[in-house]
Amino acid sequence: MELEVRTDINKSNTATRFRPALASAAAFASLLCYALVLLITPACNNEIAAEYQLSLGRLGQLSLATMLGFFATVIPAGFLSDRWGKLPLMSLGCASMAVGAAAFVLTHDFRWLIVGSALFGIGGGFSEATSMALLADVYEGPRRSAVMNLAQAMFGIGAVVAPLGIGWILRAGANWRTGYLGAAAFCSLGLLLNVLALALHREARLHNADDKPLALSIVSDGTVWLLAVAIFLYVGAEIGQSTWLSVYFKRCLGAGSSLAASSPSFMWLGIGVGRLLAACILHRVSEVPFVRVVLISAAISQAALIVLKTPLSGAAAAFALGVFLGPVFPTIVSRANSAYPEATGSVSSVVMAAGSLGAAVFPPLIGLSADYLGLAKALWICFILLFLDFLVVSAAARGSEVTKARV
Repeated sequence: MELEVRTDINKSNTATRFRPALASAAAFASLLCYALVLLITPACNNEIAAEYQLSLGRLGQLSLATMLGFFATVIPAGFLSDRWGKLPLMSLGCASMAVGAAAFVLTHDFRWLIVGSALFGIGGGFSEATSMALLADVYEGPRRSAVMNLAQAMFGIGAVVAPLGIGWILRAGANWRTGYLGAAAFCSLGLLLNVLALALHREARLHNADDKPLALSIVSDGTVWLLAVAIFLYVGAEIGQSTWLSVYFKRCLGAGSSLAASSPSFMWLGIGVGRLLAACILHRVSEVPFVRVVLISAAISQAALIVLKTPLSGAAAAFALGVFLGPVFPTIVSRANSAYPEATGSVSSVVMAAGSLGAAVFPPLIGLSADYLGLAKALWICFILLFLDFLVVSAAARGSEVTKARV
């Protein structure tokens, strides 16, 4: 089915309009690159901990560095993308991620791994929110939520490929750093695609991106903040679980090294499937009730993952968890963008900054808790986050009519 392209933005702007296929390809490539670098380290956690003799609390510093890098850049990137265009920021993001992956290949000093992780986050801050905002500029209405779920399904593909690739590398007897070499190469290809898209045409910019009252309106909008809190809790649960999944499979479920390294792919394959299903379903159902249903289902799957104690049951529960988690993030971001279609970069950056805080806080917190309580007990934090997210989304539903009125 051909996606509906926006024709009502930037009519007074003399810049060339987006080429939908090329713009979408650049956005999808940027999301795929960020997924690769975000999930490759969790897949290597067992090997990194063994090589550097790290506790789980210390190992969590890599995730913390990534999310602090993301948080430091995502809000400035969002506001700048509305002024300068999305593609320049996305190109810079791919470059940062390629350099970060190269740092893992070239160094044996753990401090440089932290720097490389921070570069992953910086690259993600430049890339993820701007990619989603670019798609929001190109598509509108129900199509926007559908294509954003499709784009985040591409993110899910990268998140599946990274753990599976590491598992294959370990099974072949190669060093885990080989995976980072592949990630650096792929991010370089993503950079080339973004530069090509940037070179072929001048990206249209929003005519009122410099409107300070608009920026104040965004950061003071109660509905936007509720949706930001929802993303904070969601990402905390999603990244909190996926960061420690390979460790959980090896230490709590008795899986071998290759299976443990591949285990995040079970969850992220489910996330990709869930987003593809949502891309079809959201044409027919209301967004908020749909998100509430999948959040409750995700919480139940999270509990099953912790309670059931075999690798097979763990794989099935992780896949189910991913299916129900998948639609939450892109649907909430789409809903936030629909409130301010004239400043999608700014809105996306505010919401995703909240998500980066969740990813910065909860994976390290789970690691520290696991040092004292055990990893299985620590993962109940993810269940609590999903239940709280259900309550927040329910509260945000009360402002939904206001949000629709602004579309």
